[in-house]
Amino acid sequence: LYTEMYFLVNMKIQFCYESTEPQCDHQFVILHNTKLPKIQCDWKSGFSTPGFSLDTWYNEHSLSSGSNLEDWMISDFLDGLGISPYLHVEQCSRLSSPFYPSCANNINLPQIPEPTSCYLDTSCTRVECCVDVDFIPYSFHTYLDIDPCKQMFTVGIEKFHRKISLTNYQWGQWIGSTNTA
Repeated sequence: LYTEMYFLVNMKIQFCYESTEPQCDHQFVILHNTKLPKIQCDWKSGFSTPGFSLDTWYNEHSLSSGSNLEDWMISDFLDGLGISPYLHVEQCSRLSSPFYPSCANNINLPQIPEPTSCYLDTSCTRVECCVDVDFIPYSFHTYLDIDPCKQMFTVGIEKFHRKISLTNYQWGQWIGSTNTA
């Protein structure tokens, strides 16, 4: 129900027993033509902490800018920014595979400065990077995947990702902003 901004959901549960022919008993209707709202994302809402400044955060915690944080401070920092739910349990490592080129085509890539390592995967349309953030310390996995067959690209940081269609993309527009590029 696109125009009504609802999902129309039907759900049934049935208990079945294993056998050569499944035997199923008791069917329960959980939802029948139930309208569940489509939650709208506000892409213009900005950061979870508007006007966030890392220097201000350090000052508020009586720390000198750039100093390494204790574990509890790291948790407080990442939770406060709303980043924690998107983090992988295991961090990427710039010192281990796959952070080396695996694209068979001869593509000249620019040198990327420390503390970042990137590579092109075998499709030659996906770039994956591992970025070390020293003061936390944590390594973030970032990626960009261009799918020319589906005319889409996906950009992501850790578990957070966004798929964007290239067929109706407005070139020169910033995503989530009215500014022009």
